Amino acid sequence: MVVNTPEPHQEILFMKLKKSVAALVLGLSLAGSASAAVYDLGTITPGTVLSDFSSTFASGTSFTDTWNFSIATPLESAGWISNVILGTWYNITGLSASLFTSSGIELYDLNANPASTADTLYGSGTFAAGNYYFEVSGTATGPNGGLYAFSVTTQPVPEPGTYAMMLAGLGLIGAVARRRMGDKA
Repeated sequence: MVVNTPEPHQEILFMKLKKSVAALVLGLSLAGSASAAVYDLGTITPGTVLSDFSSTFASGTSFTDTWNFSIATPLESAGWISNVILGTWYNITGLSASLFTSSGIELYDLNANPASTADTLYGSGTFAAGNYYFEVSGTATGPNGGLYAFSVTTQPVPEPGTYAMMLAGLGLIGAVARRRMGDKA
């Protein structure tokens, strides 16, 4: 009977291979997952208030959420997005949000707003009718994961006629004030 005994260098290679496979399996089990969700907010009209929108992620998950919407008529809008930190349970590192046209042109980077902080991003502007989307990204790093929430309010864009009436009114007030000043002299 012939017994094959491995050569010493083969045994070393086999041990290294076992350790490499074990390290790979451990690394893959610890690797964070990725998430990419797409939401549709529908058509937004002046006077719309979008609130109580949020997303939750498992710890270690890197995410990029897309929030699609359409604007029916020109409007002004203001909103915020916030990393909801509940004690030490939830946290998001690298929270980022941007507004894009439907063709992918970035219109507004909320992180660049001077009022924004690492945990709360603010934005506002006047927008034409059309299709848009918000892209929100980050990595959930809290022991229970990460959670963000956002809210947006809209109002109609003042019509040029409104500005003309306002200027005419200010002009009349100025004329009356000037006339009264002249009467006192």
